[in-house]
Amino acid sequence: MPIWITRSAPDNLWTARRLHRAGHRPLLAPVSEIQPLPHAPLDQPPHAIVFSSIHAVRNHVMDPALADTPVYACGDRIAAAAAALGYLTTTSLGSETALIGFIAATRAPGSRIAHYCSDYTSDRLQTALADLQIARRQVYRTVPVGEAGLRIAETTLPRADRILVHSAPAAARIAALLQGSNWTGTLHCISPASAALFADMPGLRITIAAQPSEESLLTALETFHPSAASPATNDNC
Repeated sequence: MPIWITRSAPDNLWTARRLHRAGHRPLLAPVSEIQPLPHAPLDQPPHAIVFSSIHAVRNHVMDPALADTPVYACGDRIAAAAAALGYLTTTSLGSETALIGFIAATRAPGSRIAHYCSDYTSDRLQTALADLQIARRQVYRTVPVGEAGLRIAETTLPRADRILVHSAPAAARIAALLQGSNWTGTLHCISPASAALFADMPGLRITIAAQPSEESLLTALETFHPSAASPATNDNC
């Protein structure tokens, strides 16, 4: 079945290749673009660096003096991107939960952690690791595509049987397109926040990844069967 990949370029191409190998027919039409955000330098050198996404790696300002600072990343691709940028020690954790557990087990209270993320990333890291000094730097945000991109999205919707929802901002744009349409199908959402806007829309099947990560979302899709989700329900895959 055709599945609409709504995530921003160029990472939508990587997602498309993986889903194609799993037997899906990907449709590419981003609903968002990535916009870098200016951010202040760190006050002190950190004991470790955390990247929430590959966009955080690309859009943060790397200090070459911190190349040997340990990096913790939510997934292999993020860790690989950090290594390619010049960081010498990178550790890939499969989920935010695993990342928090690893940091709690390996870092002493009071350790300084630099967390590079987007403007909509939750503060779960700070809340769960309250005994650490976490310097949060929002280095990018997602913004809606322009008029040309929106027209492509509008023509892609009726061709799709499923929609891949990678973020809460993307969900808002997709929900606006679904309003007033007759589209019925399956929404594969990366998190409860990305699924919430569709809860009251009739005729939709909604699945939510077990962890709010690209890996968890795609792993679920690789084994997904349409009968596994019933209309108007949220199912953890």
